[in-house]
Amino acid sequence: MFCRFTFVFLAVLLFNSCPFDFDNIKENDRRYKTTIEWEREFLGSVYGSIQVNGQYCYFVTRIRPGSGYLINKVDLDTGKAIWETKKIDSSWGGVLRVDEYIYYSVDSLTYVFNDLDGSLAEIDSTLNIGDFTDLNPVTSNPEVLYNNRRYYKINTGNGYGKIAATDVDTGNIVWEANLIDDYLSEPRVYENRLYMTNSNGIYVYDTSKNGKNSFLGVDKSFSVHRSFIYKDLLVFDTDGYDNNFLIAIKM
Repeated sequence: MFCRFTFVFLAVLLFNSCPFDFDNIKENDRRYKTTIEWEREFLGSVYGSIQVNGQYCYFVTRIRPGSGYLINKVDLDTGKAIWETKKIDSSWGGVLRVDEYIYYSVDSLTYVFNDLDGSLAEIDSTLNIGDFTDLNPVTSNPEVLYNNRRYYKINTGNGYGKIAATDVDTGNIVWEANLIDDYLSEPRVYENRLYMTNSNGIYVYDTSKNGKNSFLGVDKSFSVHRSFIYKDLLVFDTDGYDNNFLIAIKM
């Protein structure tokens, strides 16, 4: 009898003093199934930014350390690989598209490729790609504007923080929810869905609901490197070492 009472007492004491947030554990275990629209495997891992120009995106991949670099062009409507350049034996540089050419800058050299087929047009030692202004790279932005709302992350000093939205006109908070993981990307919003990503997966919220009810779940099928929105698709590259994927899911 004494042993049974002691066991129950210790179990209750351990439960009450446990530092874990059981609500967050329960939320984090909530699964969400995303729908893949297309996926494209490519050699290596994405380096630098992904540039979007119309229905196409351009990005540099490092095959592996010391093995060279490739430039890739992918159709965002279908996921089809349009071309990839021949291997470039040089350190990493930026990539951008201007007019009918793709520019890849490394140290003091700029490689110029034809956008039609990815063939090398010239190597220019005088061109400074910083002079171009009509760029559209996918870059990080801590705030996202959508339907007159400004979405952003809040560091609360407790747990992982919050994701919130304020009305652009009034500045009042009109929506907020707890974050349940660390190192999450900036929000990606489409209609009443908000997506945040990291190496653990894709976290999905319903912005028509508030608080815990807004969190729909996490799809842990992917380790996400970076993401962007194209039409009604969330496009992202996977975070791996050798072969990786560019994937589009329906939002």
